[in-house]
Amino acid sequence: MKRLLLITLTLCLLTGNIAVGEDAAEDILTAFDGVNTLEYQLIYPDRAAQDVEIPTDENGYVGFEDLLMGGDWDIAYVYATDYDLAKLAEAVPLLDLSTQEGYQEKFDMMYPKVQEAITVDGRMVALPTRLHAAVMQLQIVDKVTDGKGNERDVRAQLGITDADLPSTFSELATFAVDYMALPRETRKGTCFNTDIGKLTSSTSIHYYADYLIDLYAHEVYDGSTPLNFDTPMFREGLDDIDRIMKAFKSDPKKNFGDNGSMCYVQSGSGSLEHDYINLRLGENQKISASLGVMVINANTQHLAEALDYLAICYRSSMLDVGTSIYDRMTYDEMLDIIIVSQLELMPYYQWDEHTMNEVQKAQETREYSGMTSPEAAQAFRENVAPYLSFTVLPRVDAYKAVKGYANGNLSADEFIAKLNALYAEALK
Repeated sequence: MKRLLLITLTLCLLTGNIAVGEDAAEDILTAFDGVNTLEYQLIYPDRAAQDVEIPTDENGYVGFEDLLMGGDWDIAYVYATDYDLAKLAEAVPLLDLSTQEGYQEKFDMMYPKVQEAITVDGRMVALPTRLHAAVMQLQIVDKVTDGKGNERDVRAQLGITDADLPSTFSELATFAVDYMALPRETRKGTCFNTDIGKLTSSTSIHYYADYLIDLYAHEVYDGSTPLNFDTPMFREGLDDIDRIMKAFKSDPKKNFGDNGSMCYVQSGSGSLEHDYINLRLGENQKISASLGVMVINANTQHLAEALDYLAICYRSSMLDVGTSIYDRMTYDEMLDIIIVSQLELMPYYQWDEHTMNEVQKAQETREYSGMTSPEAAQAFRENVAPYLSFTVLPRVDAYKAVKGYANGNLSADEFIAKLNALYAEALK
């Protein structure tokens, strides 16, 4: 009962924070975010806030970095793995959050590698609100259900054991070769990968080449020396793709439908799940992750408002990334934060009755279906967290180069030369 009263009291304090003066309409909090501004205005309807407008073209945002480095904002969301926080801090003075009430305690609860990623010159300059895979991950499917609701154990059908599962890109190629070597009758009702099973060979090359480039770049780039793709490791990766394509071509009628996919490659923006396979090329076991963070301009004239905005981001992110960022926060502590976040937004969103009842029930049962279980959190702590790596690596559009190689218009040497040029330009 005390916990329920505490949550209710906290919620009242959050939604009735600051009296707004007559000039509030002219006093605007500027957010370089585009995600949480709506929630901020819902919770603080008497305050004015606006997003920085970022021009776009057919290729995405235009001038994003110039706007960010220009510092014409109070609070901003940025990927600490796309933009070096130290360089951002040189262009825009970033608030040391550890000087603000409660943030040193938050920092102390984080995984050490997360702490390191948000620290510049001994200062906590950012609050992490998103963490996900920087490179595609491999998920091995155990059981699938067909359109009639019948469940099949795909691994048992194919005779796959844990010892057969790949841990490197080369082993993934061998995995594909071994799969295609099975009798057609054994493979019936399955396919190797649901994402590419029905696509053309050149598109499959494109798919695996993208995977290889991401793996290689994140594994070998150290933040200082140029990124060079003309190495035995990368060329062996291209040979592995050739092995995969040759295996696929061995049976033109290899595809039997998506319901029986044996493995599935998650996108690079997927959650870092403890039971996904993070492939590597060499012996380095690091798991590359992308880290989204909130930063506050130290020159802001709206510090109190920016901190309120930051608090909303902190609470709303807990459900998705709490267990992957905070090592020393208990399940109950996370649940309390999640309940506060859900309750404060409940009046503004038209949630269905089941969702509202579940949030309210969680206060008594101390369980919430959307939360990561304590068992999964412990598995993440043991199998993922020790290997996390937050490499600052700008996103590079290599689509045309990959397409040229996949379609046979570029040789391996020409492909590698183009990749070197693209990354040299991005990293200069």
